[in-house]
Amino acid sequence: MSITLFAVCRHSGGTIADRVAARGGTHPVAAQEEQILSLIRSAGALPTIPAVALSIIRLSQDPDTTIEELARTLEKDPALAAKTLRFANSAYYGAAKPIVGLSQALVRVGLRGARMLALSFGLVEACSKQCAGFEFPPFWLRSLATATTARRIAGRSMRKLSDHAFVGALLADVGCPILARILPQKYKPIHKLSLASPKRLDEIEQDLLGISHPKVSSLLLESWHLPPEVVEAVAVHHEVAHLPRDHEAYPVAATIMAASDLTDIIIRGSTPRRVQRVAGLFREMFSFSAEHVGLVLQDIEPEIENVSKLLDVPLPPIELVHAKAKAEMLQLAMQAEADECAAAAKPEATT
Repeated sequence: MSITLFAVCRHSGGTIADRVAARGGTHPVAAQEEQILSLIRSAGALPTIPAVALSIIRLSQDPDTTIEELARTLEKDPALAAKTLRFANSAYYGAAKPIVGLSQALVRVGLRGARMLALSFGLVEACSKQCAGFEFPPFWLRSLATATTARRIAGRSMRKLSDHAFVGALLADVGCPILARILPQKYKPIHKLSLASPKRLDEIEQDLLGISHPKVSSLLLESWHLPPEVVEAVAVHHEVAHLPRDHEAYPVAATIMAASDLTDIIIRGSTPRRVQRVAGLFREMFSFSAEHVGLVLQDIEPEIENVSKLLDVPLPPIELVHAKAKAEMLQLAMQAEADECAAAAKPEATT
């Protein structure tokens, strides 16, 4: 999977492409994929983030930025300011005492929270305006389910990265409406096919289009000046094995991947392949048991509805989880999978 087209985070080993080349290998980009990426760039198909939201993102990346600077910038967009204030007073931040001032709201959400909100609101506004005709309600449902699940996973394993995980998961599939806009006739049957196929959406896209949405999503995130580790995490969020475990993008990529696969089960239903994959991911990456996964799923439906209202995202009727029953079903399936693995790992008894 090529990610050399995107801004990637460098560490002691360089980019993934650098490490492949150093071993004497090659990292080719398929001609069909490059053709589509060139078409996306030249056609101006990437949604542009609103100016104030972009300013908030840039300011939040500067550790010397003050709350006063953020507040003055945010005041230039009354709608974004109102949503930020509403978010700061929501259950998302465990708000107890109501806040009425914008500066107080920014103190509560912090620099990373301000960036998360600007990205979230910016994404909804930009996509809704610039990818008209796409069937957004089911898209937002899946995106919010993945983002909410990612935040819960991160909260149990790497709390400091919860906002990164939420934003990365929320934006991970934004390549879908972009591909639908640039290739309307070819992309039209993909959504329906994904509901019936055991394959993941990105696998179907790769088969039919020669490109998958994570690459397009990463292209957008790069254009929005997101941190390189988030850009790369989104680029490989279905193929985390491309990243070494000591790479700083790995924890976010792993969280997005696990949340996305769990969301597949929530929305598309449980199959042996999906359960096996999810069980393996949670054991290997987070040392989560079936019980832990059940806790992640509990009461997730009202949280998705609350976040959708805060972001002004239209959703179809939610019949996602029926939280307790769905969590218990998945827990049983994962426990059975774990028991099978444990039994297979035991050495045969000797007589």
